[in-house]
Amino acid sequence: MQERVQTLQADIDELSQRKDELEKLKELIESPEYVEREARSKLGLKKRGERVIIVPSDAVVAVPHFDIERSPLVSEYQKLSYPRRWFFYFFESDSVEKMQ
Repeated sequence: MQERVQTLQADIDELSQRKDELEKLKELIESPEYVEREARSKLGLKKRGERVIIVPSDAVVAVPHFDIERSPLVSEYQKLSYPRRWFFYFFESDSVEKMQ
């Protein structure tokens, strides 16, 4: 019986941690800054008085992206929860140290 209680407590702790991570991610996604950034980048929206400049696709130079599969920190990355992985992918891909 004690073993079952310990297992359930470990599950509770893990789910509580995941809940906290999801709440932080939700808070980030609902922030006005995030909404504005997404509206500008994905929907092409602009503020009143701003001008939009369209750059031809052949003039854009590809910027190398951090390739997690080739990183020596793959095992550290795999330890992260999925919300953290997504956050890292979208917002912190330029800083490997922030994974931990």
